[in-house]
Amino acid sequence: METLLNDPPLADQGDSRDLRELDEVLEADVVTLHVPFATGGDHPTADLLNAGRLMRMKRGACLINTARGGVVDESSLKNAMATRELRGVLDVWRHEPAIDSGLAAAVMLGTPHIAGYSLDAKLRATADGLPGYV
Repeated sequence: METLLNDPPLADQGDSRDLRELDEVLEADVVTLHVPFATGGDHPTADLLNAGRLMRMKRGACLINTARGGVVDESSLKNAMATRELRGVLDVWRHEPAIDSGLAAAVMLGTPHIAGYSLDAKLRATADGLPGYV
């Protein structure tokens, strides 16, 4: 398996690995996302995979998003899954916990994002006084 890496912040820092452009990475059979959610800065990731980028993906490719909800334009993903036969694997959703049930039904695999339900997360949230975590 050939692995392609795209990481603009690392590229900006002069990383010596063979970093590729996002458009090239999107031609892979499997694309996985490992990015924070960012709306500003030099490398925003909100709707990083929008309609145009999803349409650049290879027909039948698999998109795995375990990064953050909002990194993928979910309505465009539903369309791409129907028209380009993309396969979606999602562990994160834009409006958790009120996720798009149509999208959940369309993905090849959908899991509940439960990072906030770990004991550590509950203890930290309780200590910070966040409601719903007592």
